[in-house]
Amino acid sequence: GNGSVPLVLSEIRGERVALAVDRFEGQQDFYVKPVPELLACVRILSGLTVLQDGSPVFLLDLNQLV
Repeated sequence: GNGSVPLVLSEIRGERVALAVDRFEGQQDFYVKPVPELLACVRILSGLTVLQDGSPVFLLDLNQLV
């Protein structure tokens, strides 16, 4: 490659951070569902969506990382 690293910029507890990612898969709109009650105690999970192919994707609350 060209030595570049894809980054996601976010804000965690008021601090701007850059997260290195392997690759971007594209962009799409989706409906965010609440985390199932069974997993509600896992504080880093903030929601759930299901992709068009049926794959579940959990959304993370980055403020729970630190």
